[in-house]
Amino acid sequence: NGKLRTGVFRKPTHTNRVLHFQSNHAVSAKRAVIISLFDRIDTHFAGDDLTGRKQEKAFLFRVLSASGYPVKFIRKTLRRVARSRKLSKKQLDKPKATVVIPYVAGLREKISQKLAELGIKTVNKSDSWQWDICSGIKDRITHERKTGVICQIQCNECPASYIRETKRSLKARTAEYERHTRNGKTVKCAVAEHVWN
Repeated sequence: NGKLRTGVFRKPTHTNRVLHFQSNHAVSAKRAVIISLFDRIDTHFAGDDLTGRKQEKAFLFRVLSASGYPVKFIRKTLRRVARSRKLSKKQLDKPKATVVIPYVAGLREKISQKLAELGIKTVNKSDSWQWDICSGIKDRITHERKTGVICQIQCNECPASYIRETKRSLKARTAEYERHTRNGKTVKCAVAEHVWN
């Protein structure tokens, strides 16, 4: 018929795994999984591609059900999103404040509900991952071993000083200056040239 048909492409290695419904995450995170998957139907399929839309919707219901999502919860989430999107931006009340709270199963929902009654929005803070907790444990690099530093060598005999950025470690560069000065290699080193002249 000469029309271009679009859809959602899934790699052969795609596993159809999503955040499990029984996982210890906020209900809002589980709703977000549903919303993001179903939003693809509107963004990836043409409005008149009813067959493609229907197939994708049925596929998403199967994937979510396999991950423990009750069909009732999926449908309720989709109705809720459709209803909230119908409201104009003017009708939506802006929250008085936003509070970031850690997720604790059962407790977070109760706190969010009470704060919502006061016009305060709540946002989840996920637990720190191991790599966040363990960051900063490595030994610090000493100043002499750092690379890409700017070094300044002050002359003991006069007010002259030598300033240079070095790509090598400060320790290696300092040892090189000392060696050139000791051996009188004034052509290779400005510090040695200053000392010998």
